[in-house]
Amino acid sequence: MSKKLTLQLFTDVYFNKYKVYYNSIKSEKDNYFFLVKDNQKKYLAVVGKPEALKKFESNAPEEKKIDEKELLIKICYLNYHNLNLLREIFPHLNPSFCGLRTSFGTGDRLGIATPAHLQAFAGKDIFPVLAQQSVREMERTERNWQRVLDDAIWGCFEAGYLGPFGADADHVKEIADLKEAVDCGYSMFTLDPSDHIRKDLSKLNKREINNLYGQISERKNLERLYLNKTYNFARQRLIFD
Repeated sequence: MSKKLTLQLFTDVYFNKYKVYYNSIKSEKDNYFFLVKDNQKKYLAVVGKPEALKKFESNAPEEKKIDEKELLIKICYLNYHNLNLLREIFPHLNPSFCGLRTSFGTGDRLGIATPAHLQAFAGKDIFPVLAQQSVREMERTERNWQRVLDDAIWGCFEAGYLGPFGADADHVKEIADLKEAVDCGYSMFTLDPSDHIRKDLSKLNKREINNLYGQISERKNLERLYLNKTYNFARQRLIFD
């Protein structure tokens, strides 16, 4: 069954009840998946064989049969369970590693801006980090690592984005928060050591600072790694001497 026929059958059943996000339409083994929206919220529409639909969660009282081939339509939640099923079917919906590529983090606090962010990245050689929030930001917006990641992935699906993207657990201070982000599948981690940095160093003289440095048990390893080495950043050069 073609994409065009699938949409026509969907329209025949629901008329104008749902707006279809055409960029989101994806197929796998003659099963079709796409986002739709009624006058209140968005849903995942699944069109295909009964065995493909039964795994997806929905509040619909029944699945709608649409033709003689026993194809069904199911209107499903945009929830964690259904998104995980999509990520298994379409691996490009999983975050990946940036490596040394030029990247940019979007920091979407509302969880609704990913499709627009992807339009901004179009045609540019920049690795998009689409899920990027700090613990502080999530506390204020009442979100969590999983919600931030899921919102970004649903945005990728809505936009029909097939490229790589990152997920950055930003400003992490606690091991528990780091572990939770790892378990959720984040691909980048920005650690915030500010609680362990003395804020009075600017008031100390050189002798006092050297005395403090001499108390660092790992200083020999640090010197071996960085001392008398040159690091080039674009047009700037950094030397530890």
